[in-house]
Amino acid sequence: MNVLQTTNLCKNYGKLKAVNSLNLTIEEGKVFGILGPNGSGKTTTLGMVLGVTKPSSGSFSWFGKGNDHEVRKQIGAILERPIFYPYMNAQQNLELNAAIRNIGTESIEKVLDMVGLLHRKKDAFKGYSLGMKQRLAIASAMLCDPKVLVLDEPTNGLDPEGIADVRQIIYDIAAMGKSIIIASHLLYEVQKVCDEFCVLRLGNLIHQGPVDGFSEQSKVELGSADMSKLREALASVLGISQVIEKGKYLEISGGKGFNAAEMNATLFQHGVTLNHLQVLEQSLEDQFLKILKENDGPTV
Repeated sequence: MNVLQTTNLCKNYGKLKAVNSLNLTIEEGKVFGILGPNGSGKTTTLGMVLGVTKPSSGSFSWFGKGNDHEVRKQIGAILERPIFYPYMNAQQNLELNAAIRNIGTESIEKVLDMVGLLHRKKDAFKGYSLGMKQRLAIASAMLCDPKVLVLDEPTNGLDPEGIADVRQIIYDIAAMGKSIIIASHLLYEVQKVCDEFCVLRLGNLIHQGPVDGFSEQSKVELGSADMSKLREALASVLGISQVIEKGKYLEISGGKGFNAAEMNATLFQHGVTLNHLQVLEQSLEDQFLKILKENDGPTV
C-alpha cells in the first residue's frame, strides 16, 4: 500500500512556482526523505499534504483514501515548532495537546519513554535543551499512535548529541513498522536514516530512488615520498574498504565514514606528507551537488 501519492501537485505564489507538478509515491513502512536546499519546496510540499496550505492545482491522497480530516487523523506531524507552555511540565503540555486534538491521554507515559523524557516529565518546559524540546515535539506527534510520522527538518539547530538522539528515535519508530517522511537539507542525515529519498530543486522533482542505489563510494589516488610509511599509516584511517597498488601510487576506496580531508589530516599526524592526492570517484555528497548543479536554473 502507498502511504502518500501526489499527482501533478503545484503551489504558486504569484509568478513563483514553489512546487511544480510534483508526482511522488511513498510506500508503506518506508523512511522517506525529501531532500533539497533551502527554498526548494520541501516545507511547501508538506504544508499542502498536511492540509495547512491549499494547492494551486493537482491532487494528493493518503493511504489511497483521499485527504479529508478523518484520514489525516492517522498522521502525526511536526511542520513548525509546536506550541508548548514554558511554565508547564512535559506531562501537562502533552495533556493539553491531547485535549486540543480530542485524543486520549493514556499513551503519554509511553511516548515520553519512547523519546527518553519519562524521567523529566515533571520538569518545566522552559528548562529543556533544544534537543529535549524537539524530542517532546516528536512525543506530541506520536500521541495518536499515527500510521505515518511527518518531520520537517527534525535535526535543525541541534548539537551533535541532539542529532544523534533524534536519529535514534527515528530508528526506533521505524522499527515499530511506522512510515516516516522527513524533509531535510542535510544529505548525511537523509543518508543515515532513510530507505528512499527524492531531491527537489526550485520546486521541481529532479531525482527519486533508494538511498542504497546512490553510490557511497569514494576513490582517491595517493602518493608520498615514503610509500612504505604511507601504507602503515593508512591502517589508522577510518572507512577505508580497499587499498590497491597502482604503479607508483595507491588507489584507496572508501565507504561510509571515509572522508578524504580527514584522511589527509590523520596521515599528517602519523608523519606522512602526501605529494599526490587525486579524487578518482565522486562521493555521495559530490553526486548530490552534481545533481543540483545539472538542474540549476533561474529563479522565477
